Amino acid sequence: MLIGGGIAALWTLARLRAKGFRAALVEPARLGQGQTLASQGIIHGGLKYTLSGLFNARAEAIAQMPSRWRQSLEGNPIAGDPDLSKSTTLSPCCFLWRSSGIAAALGMIGARAGLQTTPVLLNEAETPLLLQSAIGGVYRVDEPVIDTSSVLRTLRDSCADSMIAADGVDAIAWSDGRMRVRTMGGSRIEFSHVKQIIVAAGTASNAVLTQLGCDGSEALFVRRPLHMSVVRSHGSSAPLLPFFGHCVDGKETRVTITSAIENNARVVWQVGGRLAEAGVAMQEMELRTRLKNELREVLPLLDQDALEFSSYRVDRMEFAQRARQEDAAVLRINPAISVALPLKLALAPLLAERVEAELRAVGIVPSATSAQAAMHTGTPQLGAYPWEHLAWTR
Repeated sequence: MLIGGGIAALWTLARLRAKGFRAALVEPARLGQGQTLASQGIIHGGLKYTLSGLFNARAEAIAQMPSRWRQSLEGNPIAGDPDLSKSTTLSPCCFLWRSSGIAAALGMIGARAGLQTTPVLLNEAETPLLLQSAIGGVYRVDEPVIDTSSVLRTLRDSCADSMIAADGVDAIAWSDGRMRVRTMGGSRIEFSHVKQIIVAAGTASNAVLTQLGCDGSEALFVRRPLHMSVVRSHGSSAPLLPFFGHCVDGKETRVTITSAIENNARVVWQVGGRLAEAGVAMQEMELRTRLKNELREVLPLLDQDALEFSSYRVDRMEFAQRARQEDAAVLRINPAISVALPLKLALAPLLAERVEAELRAVGIVPSATSAQAAMHTGTPQLGAYPWEHLAWTR
């Protein structure tokens, strides 16, 4: 039994089904509502971890992910991975450039070391107009950017008969192989023959574990907050064009920009990186001022007069112990309950592998007697992107 509805839970469900396990998923709210839909959708290949010039453990774990995702997105997945050919790839790559200064130059040297997705220097004709004035050249990094909502939809549609829409969970109880869920609407769902519960609920993981009777679970986690900026063109102004890239400054990504398309076809930029981490201590007005200054420095050719701005806050949930933060980890709480967290969206395939290995290690193999629902309450709905309900300011 999987509890959660982000990329980690959905990819794991798809893998377990493909491998012959009989598994079910309960989503406490809406699919992807939280970390997944608030992510920038980049399938990282380890670039940010090599800015110091070292190919460390995190970079090694994530290095295979772009090619693995690309196979799924192209409809040719490796055994056990889902077919994501009906999903949307927003960009096959990201651009990489640096701000001025020796620290930024050293960061670029690190970024070119030890990666399977080694940055490739672009010539002038290949360089985007916004980066024509970039110092030190512009590089292409073959890290694809996905439309996360389309990926969630594809995974949901392929596994719809194994999902339960809880429409908000009021209570979860488990004992003697039976799990009972009471929804906010008063519905009751019961599962029998539950051999293992995998909690993959992101920031809700601690609350779920508490309801399952796992006392002291809050000590397992740490929250890493971000204050993300979003930008779009104002009204009928000249449209903002899609853009995907990282500006490097020393050992950090100064800003990371990705794009999404609103329902009215207007482009929205999400701006993360160091700015989003520093923005945690800022109110929206202060962050907006800092954002404008950053964009002026890293993209001096961008016309800001026709733009409007907003921001949102999101927490990332990680394990508190540093040793478990290197890539994707499955932590056993007791003989029947484990919790799973990937460090990055890109690591969902690796996390699913490790969940399967954990199940096999405790003697759970594909079987017709695994979890099954006593009732079906409908397929979970997709969540919304965070900027869809924001107030915007010129």
